Amino acid sequence: MTSSISLLEAALLSRAAYKPDTASVAGWTFDRTVTVGSTSFSVYTKGDTAVFAFRGSENFDNWKSDLSDDGSGEWEKI
Repeated sequence: MTSSISLLEAALLSRAAYKPDTASVAGWTFDRTVTVGSTSFSVYTKGDTAVFAFRGSENFDNWKSDLSDDGSGEWEKI
């Protein structure tokens, strides 16, 4: 079974990746955040659907990795 989320839910969950401990999205349960340095992602669940919300580039190392290897260098640190 597949589930879908609305564009509004996607936007709110993306925003929540930056402050996962303070942000809540109606109907979604915050599960955990995995962080290594400034690279992180948060996991939210709703029924049988899970969302991985990635925090975007906020420092030089993230930007460098985004441009040189599509972010895989920083991703591997997680």
